[in-house]
Amino acid sequence: MLADTISKEVLEMYCLNSTIKMKQLYFRIKSSIILLLPLLLMTCLVSGQQNSNPVKGEVKNQKGEALQGVTVTIQNKDSAVIATSVTDASGTFIVNSLQPGN
Repeated sequence: MLADTISKEVLEMYCLNSTIKMKQLYFRIKSSIILLLPLLLMTCLVSGQQNSNPVKGEVKNQKGEALQGVTVTIQNKDSAVIATSVTDASGTFIVNSLQPGN
């Protein structure tokens, strides 16, 4: 009978300890979400605020055939920044991360 009482008390203590640990884990997860959610939202907002746009085009000869391997250079007259790209097999070029300007 004493063994049953001790076993019951040990089991109750184990369950109580497990419940406390689960509550602590829940609190940590909830706290982490509360702290990380604003950071995630700010990251999404910042990524939408980019001030650059790609320029895409094609280079063709007088017959309308695509020219591969042509170097295209674009210069911003205001900042003198130069960006280059080389055309692919279809004559297409893409220059990324151009800041607005002339």
